[in-house]
Amino acid sequence: MLLGDGEHTSLKEGNKIPIATGTYSNGVAATSPSAEIQTQFTYLDIGMNFDASIAVSGNSVHLKSKVEDSSLEQPVTIAGVTEPVVRQSVLDGTSTLTLDKPAMLGTIDVPNSTHHIDIAAVVEQIK
Repeated sequence: MLLGDGEHTSLKEGNKIPIATGTYSNGVAATSPSAEIQTQFTYLDIGMNFDASIAVSGNSVHLKSKVEDSSLEQPVTIAGVTEPVVRQSVLDGTSTLTLDKPAMLGTIDVPNSTHHIDIAAVVEQIK
């Protein structure tokens, strides 16, 4: 992501997962051949979201950032209905950055593994 002074940038990488939220009928008796059941869905964003903005003040660069990571876990069954389980990690904060020096913002664990994702930022002057 590239940012300039006072700019805001967002990046989303992932999938939209359909989740059934309810059903309704067209009003015809369920025993009729023309009866239709409609299912309503909502969609969950699964993946990584990045939001960032910077402000330059003298020799200081202040980065406001938010990183969200979400993934699907093993579904659970509640009252006979299988429901998705979403795992979510959020890294939200403000950092003061030094020119040309990488700054570690935080770490997010990768589910079901011993791996993690390091989130870092670096400020470079573009000439």
